[in-house]
Amino acid sequence: MSVAIYQKLLILICLIALSSLNTLKASTDNELMAWGFIDLAIPLDKIRPGLQLTETLSHRFNNEFQELDVTLFRSELSYNWNKNLQSSFGYDHFIIYNRDSNFENRLWQQVLLRKNVNILKIQNNHNEINDKKAEGYSRFRFEQRFIDDTELTLRLRGRLGYIHPIGKTLSLDISDELFYNFLRNEGLEQNRIMLVLRKDFNKHLSLSTGYQIQHFFLDRDLINHGLIARLQIFL
Repeated sequence: MSVAIYQKLLILICLIALSSLNTLKASTDNELMAWGFIDLAIPLDKIRPGLQLTETLSHRFNNEFQELDVTLFRSELSYNWNKNLQSSFGYDHFIIYNRDSNFENRLWQQVLLRKNVNILKIQNNHNEINDKKAEGYSRFRFEQRFIDDTELTLRLRGRLGYIHPIGKTLSLDISDELFYNFLRNEGLEQNRIMLVLRKDFNKHLSLSTGYQIQHFFLDRDLINHGLIARLQIFL
């Protein structure tokens, strides 16, 4: 994609976010949530350069952060074919609380495309434009969801995002992701918009915090909004 296309798509994401915020203000059916993640990234360069295993633990709270909703265990095996292309295979196990379902097992395959683009002009502490590592990205994930081991649902996820560095250790990530169901309850399931600020302490540790709007469709018209925190450890 060209820079002009990414600029237009970034504007579109912002417009969708503003529209969702207006809908959120007018809606009485919404929840405040908080998602926390811890990632442990393990390089497997001895097996093959560019290969990496990532283990993730996540807790998700809703009802004004008072109720534990979901616990997630994730394993992801990814391979960087080059600086612009990554493919991944993953497995998720969800423990679900206070719902009709008790757990979910999920297999997924993913392709991530990156492109260096210059959309924003944010100055660093030295009054120089730091856009060398600014990038747009597209992520496509195909999921096979086994809910309580009895119900199979297929879901396709597409995320479009833009990451821009602020200074030497901070970066801003804005993204929009659509979810589409197959087999059961077919159709557009949800739209997820995120704005995340990341701090890199060194090459082994980073912390991200952000805000998310999650709009559900189909059989439930529900809007969630909340906070996201992610601690990443790179061995």
